[in-house]
Amino acid sequence: MLGLGLLLPSRGALAALLGGLIALGIVALVAEERGATRERAACLARAIAEQNRQALANETAREATRAIALGSLEAERQTAAILDEVLHAPVPASPRCGLGADRVRALDRLR
Repeated sequence: MLGLGLLLPSRGALAALLGGLIALGIVALVAEERGATRERAACLARAIAEQNRQALANETAREATRAIALGSLEAERQTAAILDEVLHAPVPASPRCGLGADRVRALDRLR
């Protein structure tokens, strides 16, 4: 029996073993938590990058729309200027060769 008693660990050894297991468990939990934290941070970084990409795409679309609108506005202004010029241009005198006085007055009234 005395020989068997030597094989059994002492209280100090059991306490050290238990402390080591607890420390190992804590280290494993901390490492797992750090890994989970890293995963959450990476996921958040991907979400932020996607949000920034979408914001940039939206801003680009707004700028393109604004450029098209300004281009359309400029084209509209040019068209209005041309129409204004055409509509307010003096009407050239119609050829009156060979027309009688009555016909000339009728043409003048039409203008």
